[in-house]
Amino acid sequence: MRYGWRFAYFSPENAPLSYHASKLIEKFTGRKFGKDTLPYGEYQQVKMHLETDFYFISPKDDFRVDSILDRAKYLVRKRGIKALVIDPYNRLENEQGSRNETQYISQLLDRLTNFAQQNDVLIILMAHPTKMSKNKDGNIEMQAGVSIFKQQLVPSIITMCFFSPVVIAQIWGMIKQAKLDEKAIDVAEK
Repeated sequence: MRYGWRFAYFSPENAPLSYHASKLIEKFTGRKFGKDTLPYGEYQQVKMHLETDFYFISPKDDFRVDSILDRAKYLVRKRGIKALVIDPYNRLENEQGSRNETQYISQLLDRLTNFAQQNDVLIILMAHPTKMSKNKDGNIEMQAGVSIFKQQLVPSIITMCFFSPVVIAQIWGMIKQAKLDEKAIDVAEK
């Protein structure tokens, strides 16, 4: 609403579309979705914003990255989207093949970064790590594959800042959150 950006979402966990729309309306209004809690005028305003500025990539069976990026490319050209949200990463079809997990994730992030640069869009990739568990010594066990996201984060953020300076405030929030996450891990490990 503030910057006039248009968004595309690939979010199969938020199906059906009406459910996803209700969650977005709650986020925009800060109110629980329902007749008793959301004034009709406010609902209409946000609904119009969603209908104008949000597009949903909802393939029935094809969750390959290429399919999602092809649809996003169409939406960049025909609808002027400025951001693509992929939520979550683990719902993308696994095309790892013979590569190890680190190589696969690194190449995927490279493809997404290249797409973002070539199409002048911000890509938000949601990666929900598995729940952390403690080992017999009481230390938290980290999944090895998750670390590649952290290694790739800084170059990706630099790329986004160069091409999309509007998101600097959002990125600063991500950095602050990452620092809080690391502090929480440090506390939990003690």
